[in-house]
Amino acid sequence: MTKEEIGKTAVGNTQLIYYVYGTDGSFGVAISEIKTESASGTVSGNRDRAVNLAQTLLRNTVFPENLSEVLEDYSFPD
Repeated sequence: MTKEEIGKTAVGNTQLIYYVYGTDGSFGVAISEIKTESASGTVSGNRDRAVNLAQTLLRNTVFPENLSEVLEDYSFPD
């Protein structure tokens, strides 16, 4: 199968990529959707606590839409 990128466009936080593909003399089109989302929130405590939380979020692959819930549930010892 061959796949050729035809073009890209952005709509809000979504990027659409358009392709043409071919297999054994048959051709078709495909569209891929890539979403770019971000979120932020304040962390009580010092920088080290924020870094530790960010590393935990990374290890557990937390998505932007879940950050506010995680911050609500996360407790920082004083």
